[in-house]
Amino acid sequence: MQNGVAASKVADFDLRKMIVHEVTITPDLYNIVTTTEMSAVVNIVLESASGIVKGTLTDYVSASGKVMACTYKKGTYNRTTEMQAQAASSIEFKIE
Repeated sequence: MQNGVAASKVADFDLRKMIVHEVTITPDLYNIVTTTEMSAVVNIVLESASGIVKGTLTDYVSASGKVMACTYKKGTYNRTTEMQAQAASSIEFKIE
């Protein structure tokens, strides 16, 4: 409670860091990461400390229906780091 009022909370998680696509075994096999890796990507935050992202996503490259937008705090995205397989599950996108 905050000042006698129940505080609203938001669950924040990143599916890219929670699910691993096993292309070497079966093209359509997906696994959940380890418990340790999962605890690094699930956060509960106060709604008052969260924000809203608005915009339009246009895919001029692949024309695929499978488009994803990832947001980063300005100056924190590093493509080399993000694309390296990490941790026990060899997931891409660094675990913070």
